[in-house]
Amino acid sequence: MKLVLCEFSSDDFNDFPDSLYLTRKKLGLNDQFHSFVPCPKCHKLYKKEEVVDFKQEDNPAIMKCQHIEFPNSSVRRSRLCNTALSEKISASTNRTIIRPNLMYPFAGINQQLATMFCRPGSEVADSHLGLMLNLDWFQPYDSTIYSIGVIYATICNLPHDIRFRRENLLTLGILPGPKKVSLHKVKHYLAPIVNELETLWAGLTLNRTYECENGKRVRGALILVSCDIPAARKICGHVSALVSCHRCEKKANYENGQHNFAGMDDVGYSARDSNKHRQNALGWRRCNSDAARKRFVKETGVRWSELLRLSYFDPIRFITVDPMHCLFLGIAKWIVK
Repeated sequence: MKLVLCEFSSDDFNDFPDSLYLTRKKLGLNDQFHSFVPCPKCHKLYKKEEVVDFKQEDNPAIMKCQHIEFPNSSVRRSRLCNTALSEKISASTNRTIIRPNLMYPFAGINQQLATMFCRPGSEVADSHLGLMLNLDWFQPYDSTIYSIGVIYATICNLPHDIRFRRENLLTLGILPGPKKVSLHKVKHYLAPIVNELETLWAGLTLNRTYECENGKRVRGALILVSCDIPAARKICGHVSALVSCHRCEKKANYENGQHNFAGMDDVGYSARDSNKHRQNALGWRRCNSDAARKRFVKETGVRWSELLRLSYFDPIRFITVDPMHCLFLGIAKWIVK
């Protein structure tokens, strides 16, 4: 754009921003994201300022991850992750810049609700909100395998015809690539979201809305997790769908190197209990090694999930499966085959 403008009048547009970043800065357009720095190994989150401004002996230095994976282990309780969170970049001005290795943009639920309720028509959602959470990965590039995850929420109170419009979706976090976050490590990305959900459950006062100039008090709860099967199992702390059902005690058979759910006369169809699930999840947290965790998951089918910090959340009943994956892609057919 600057090149085109300079063709018409080279002197009048010398100060015109020549990048999207400078344009947004010049116009004062700030996004709603807060930046965290994840550990490339364990995915523990750190504030960006904490990593970028880290110094040793008054000199810029590389901060390393201080996370302890097994605090209950007498051997590993003092073993830090110790993975580098950033790298040093030499700038042209003879100064050193600290650049994080990974970034996790996070947008708070409460801040997005305050912005949404200032728009006309948004308060049809009422003041008691039910949220649906989704996590999915996508490939942003055509020439390489690179997966990025997005966590977003939908307000179920909104009418169905406007519920999934882009302006009504709450984009909560963008998980960095290049690979999908494995198993329980996704809990670190859920932690700041759960903090916001706890605040929303207690009640939040919006200073001003479109219909209430003097402010409005809203409450909300997470009432549904709707993802594809692998993502739903990661978020809620269940074992793989190839191994067992998350709704009942039915477990898969393993024959000829494949899992199957044959044996309809089996007696393992009793419903799972959410209280027992929570107890098992706490038991998983007390495991003091990877091997102990694997044995525990094999026995119980449960891992810890940050969503269990929400006292009202039911990890059994609050999960559904996207019809696209269950019906259109043939998962239901595969199960009963």
